This record gives sequence, structure tokens and C-alpha cells, in this order.
Amino acid sequence: MEPRICAVCILPDTTPGVTFNAQGVCNVCEAAARSADTAPRPERADDEQKILEAFVARRRWDRYDCLCLYSGGKDSTYMLYALARRLNLRVLALTLDNWFISPQTHANIKSTLQRLETVDHILFKPSWNVVQKSMQAGFSFEPGTRLGDKAYVVGHACLSCFGLITAYAGKLAMEKGIRNIVAGTTPGQMHQKSARNLADRYKSAAQAFRGLTLPLMQDLASRGDDLRRTFRISLRDRVKAVRLNLVPFYEHVRYDEARILDVVTKELEWVRPRDTDSCSTNCQLNALGVYVHRKRYGLSPYVFPLAHDVRAGLMTREDALRAVNGDLNHAVVMRVASQLGLADTLVPELMRRPASSPADPPADQGDAAQTMAPPLASTAPGLR
Repeated sequence: MEPRICAVCILPDTTPGVTFNAQGVCNVCEAAARSADTAPRPERADDEQKILEAFVARRRWDRYDCLCLYSGGKDSTYMLYALARRLNLRVLALTLDNWFISPQTHANIKSTLQRLETVDHILFKPSWNVVQKSMQAGFSFEPGTRLGDKAYVVGHACLSCFGLITAYAGKLAMEKGIRNIVAGTTPGQMHQKSARNLADRYKSAAQAFRGLTLPLMQDLASRGDDLRRTFRISLRDRVKAVRLNLVPFYEHVRYDEARILDVVTKELEWVRPRDTDSCSTNCQLNALGVYVHRKRYGLSPYVFPLAHDVRAGLMTREDALRAVNGDLNHAVVMRVASQLGLADTLVPELMRRPASSPADPPADQGDAAQTMAPPLASTAPGLR
């Protein structure tokens, strides 16, 4: 039988702890209706001045107003545009290249930075050894464990990437004396606190970091010298990190996908990649994460954040359903799993003899990768 879907959001009745009332509305939506957590967002989609209220003022000797976590996806591209062009802030943009960034994304990053002109940019590409071991760890977290529960509501692939970008962004911000770190996640992505109680949510981005990302970094730091050098946080750095101000852009500026696409395509000549899945506009690794989640749990990892974003009025229920039910390109899924050395473990049913050793770093797919999958109608908001 097909699972029953909430009449308001997109949570299925197969989700642990979710029940429906006589009108087909889930208990999480009922609880949210009584909570200030889903209070209306700013009515004007273009009121980026709202974000400045969340900023810590730049000291006169500081070079930058903020560090922008810039993935090259449509949402982070608009965020960077708003910070640099509309607000005229001094921005250092940071891109994590996890070895699975679409070739079109690299082209979009170059085009965007050329048109914005004033943005300094750092592209951080961890060693293949660090990426492979981080992803292998992320996909190994078991249900019922602390990190397994986090992976259930965030996604196994995304959880590892959050750890990588957080580790480097924090060190870079402290090194450069940058007080504000701006992220393109929505409230639905980073604030889910518990897999057992979906109404239980972190109250702030800083609280989410302490409860979600910090335990992950501590676990990864215990898995060998390479990961320890990347993820270990000294007591001194932990004290400094508390002073950093994490600002989720789309908690202060209302999310409007149509407007975002209009601005980034017209102003920055951004082009949607044809080789990513329906919940990402920059990363091919995401397809493996979604495939594994559907296989293990019967749903996409984006069901939880997008269900919240529907409740909060950040996107329509129809767009959310399209995003979480989008087709996956199995060739991409198989290639990514093989390169991570996880094909036998994660996708044995898709096994084909790979062209290269599973332990080999990914080769640049070039323009040919753009023909692997057609563009999809809608993509989910967030750090993509």
C-alpha cells in the first residue's frame, strides 16, 4: 500500500511517531499550528535588509562583513548576490568542493564571481582520503544511535558534508577575524532536533550547531589521523567558535524559488545543471544520498525539512512533493557509490563493473555529464 500523506505538509504515515486526525492532518502540523515556530516570514521577498538585523557589526579593522557559504546552487547564488550586490557588504565566499560538484556548477561559480566583481572567493577541496572516509562514516551511522538519528532527518550524505563545511568555515572565520557566517539553509534543514519527535526543534542556528554538527565532528575526529586533523576542535577553538555568529539567510529573507531563479538566471547567467537530482542544483553526491534513504527508510531525506518549509509557507505542498519524488539517474548513483568504495554495501542491486577502481578519486566528467539527466521542475531550497 502507498503511504498516506498529510493533507497539509508531506509527512507520510510511515514516519515514526506521526499520526493523522480525522481530517488527514498529521500531529506535527497540529502542534506547529499552536507554535510560534511557524510564524509568518517577512512578507516582502526582496527585503534583504532584514538580514542585517541578525549581523554582528564589523569592527573597523575587519576586512569582511561576513563569510558566505556558497555552494554554487541557485539558493546560495541568490544569497551571495543579495549580500554583495544589494547590500554592498564586504563578502568572502567559501565553496566546499566535495569532489562531486557538477561541472556546470563550476561554470556557474565562475560566471557569478565575474559578474559580482567585488567578492573574494576561496574554494576548499579536502583530500580525497578525507572525503572518502567522511562519507563512508556518514553512510555507516545506524538507526537508533545518536548520529544515526541525525542522519535519518538530515540525510547520510548531507550530514557528512555539513561536518566538512562547518569544520573549515569555522577555522577560516576565526583565522580571518570574520564574525558572521551566512548559510543558505532553511529552518527545515538545520533545526530538526529528534527523529523520534518531529515537533522537537532547535531554537537557533547556534543550538543546531551544538546539537547536530559538533557531535558529528567529534565522531569523525576519532576515525584516524587524517580525519582528526580535519575535524578536531581544541578547547581554545571551541571557546572562539562560540563567538561566531551563524546567520541562516532564509530565516530572515522569505524564500521565493521563482524569484530566485529569475534573478540568478538573468543577472548572473546561472544555468541549472542537468546531472543533479531534484533536490540539488550543484551536487551529484546528493543523488546517492537520496537513493540510499529511499531504500533504507522508504522516503527521501528531504521529506522532513520540506514538510517544515511547507508548514512555514516557504514553499507549496505541490512543489515539495515534486522535489522529494523526483526521478534519480541510476548511472550517477552507481558511479558515485563506486568512487566512494561503497557500491557493494549501498547499491549491490545496481552493480555494474565500474570503469575505474572504486577507491580512485572521481574523474572530471566534463561536458558529457550534462547530458546524463533532464532538468527537473522544482528543487528544494537550502545550501545547494
